[in-house]
Amino acid sequence: MTEGADLARSPATRPAISVREVQRPRRVLIVGGGTAGWITAALLRRAAPAEVTISLIESSDIPTVGVGEATLPGIRTLLRYIGIDEAEFLLAADAIFKLGIRFRGWNPDRDYWHPFGAVTGPAVLVNDWLRKAAAGDDLPIDTALGQGIWDIAAAGLAPQSTRCPPYTGDVPVYAYHLDAGRLAQLLKMHAVAAGVRHVVDNVTRVGLRPDGWVSHVQTEGHGALHADLFFDCSGFRGLLINGALGEPFESFGRQLWCDRAVALNVPGEPASRGDLPPYTSSTTGEAGWIWQIPLFSRSGNGYVYSSAHVDPDRAEAELRAFLGADDSVQARHITIRTGKSRRVWVGNCIAVGLAGGFIEPLESTGIALIQDVGEFFVHFSPDLAWDDTFAAKLNGFMDASYDFIRDFVACHYITAARDDTPFWRDVRGDPAVHTPLIDEVLDLWDRGELHGIQHADGSRPAFRPYSWAYIIGGNGVRPKHAVAARVDPSELEQAREELNGKTRAVKAMAEFLPDNRERVRDLRQAWRRGERRQAAPDHDAYVRMPHQLVTGYLTDGQEVPWAPGRSRDPVDPSR
Repeated sequence: MTEGADLARSPATRPAISVREVQRPRRVLIVGGGTAGWITAALLRRAAPAEVTISLIESSDIPTVGVGEATLPGIRTLLRYIGIDEAEFLLAADAIFKLGIRFRGWNPDRDYWHPFGAVTGPAVLVNDWLRKAAAGDDLPIDTALGQGIWDIAAAGLAPQSTRCPPYTGDVPVYAYHLDAGRLAQLLKMHAVAAGVRHVVDNVTRVGLRPDGWVSHVQTEGHGALHADLFFDCSGFRGLLINGALGEPFESFGRQLWCDRAVALNVPGEPASRGDLPPYTSSTTGEAGWIWQIPLFSRSGNGYVYSSAHVDPDRAEAELRAFLGADDSVQARHITIRTGKSRRVWVGNCIAVGLAGGFIEPLESTGIALIQDVGEFFVHFSPDLAWDDTFAAKLNGFMDASYDFIRDFVACHYITAARDDTPFWRDVRGDPAVHTPLIDEVLDLWDRGELHGIQHADGSRPAFRPYSWAYIIGGNGVRPKHAVAARVDPSELEQAREELNGKTRAVKAMAEFLPDNRERVRDLRQAWRRGERRQAAPDHDAYVRMPHQLVTGYLTDGQEVPWAPGRSRDPVDPSR
């Protein structure tokens, strides 16, 4: 998309943007494709009434670059809801199963693991481990609470056997590694088949109404494209949200120092059993960390680093040496804009993906943050009706999510045991990296009372107390005090029994779970043979498998039936 000279207006000349009455858009325009654009298009098309037209414009001048990307478990619900067969997805996106993240070098004494949350159990088990650790017990937390999941992962086994229906597993909580470019193409195919209008053209100008809302985008070949509601999926440029509407971008550079990345995609399809690990690897480097994301036919690798400590050539050389990759493998250098738009929803424009914000992918949150916006509508207003209160709720949730994930990622650096290079000494010693939430969590850690961590708006965050515990404890930090939280003995005993039962069940799975590569290969071949396990979109997918976003607005497992014009609000039920 080509940016014109008159896209933005100064804050002083922009009219106030507010709306009280319920808006019921009939024309939706998504500006930008890629993963963000096509996830949004596919979700909204499945949710919205047929009379709402949904269009997406993307430029052929901006190529889609396929990179290895790791995900969180909520992506399974997204794919199921859209109507994509799991086998089709694995083939089309070059995807494999993922059980969590392995951290190497963050604690020089040992590698540690961050598994997905549902394999851990209640917070009382974390606090029990903290009590024992404060008293001198040196059993690692991932060993104590991991239920043997990492024995499954280390053996290269898949989380599901042949008896499992699509998107379910013997190990119930899993995600994927995937090629982001190929995923976008798959989503495009399904979205267009479902009725999304696809426009390939360049945007030359963004037109605003007298009240400051977006009126249309002007294109080179299709004239003016008007809509009632716009989604800005234009990437780091923030063509609408930061450009035309002038919404400020707030940098996270004081907390997250890594502002560059270099990526190398290593081809090849190893054939030996156990060669396709179902986990992401994060290994510390001189001035950041290196990701390794194995896909079915290649490996996605990259180095996220601080340009204040190493230059691009040195970073690329370090990555090549780590991987053993020669100059025949082309490197791609990326400038990272870490931070968030102050609001993702301004007027009738909503920023999604990189336009809304970005946090380095240490905890695989990129696609989940994209899902959050579309899923907010799916859960609370599938007809896309909205008012300023609804917009404020989404703004509040996304603002809290970006801040929370920023703090969770920063805590990895603060608590890391590595201090042998200037970067690691500097980042650990800078008070600006600390935030009130990080200090609160570390204080709870020292007191053995790691519980009650939530967003500022009261909703439940993606990373629960046990996730913080895996990172802080994995990095070798021990609680300072021997007195832990008061624990109900009967609750603790019940939790221990459940943990022991799950651990025994996981150990038994090792006898029958297939090799990760073999399971993925069999599903890919089944799809090629014409075998179909999911024939249509699952419109109840979010009822059975709610994404992390909505769990913050659930009460006793019941969905809150709220949207503009209805009787209940997801935060204030008295409305």
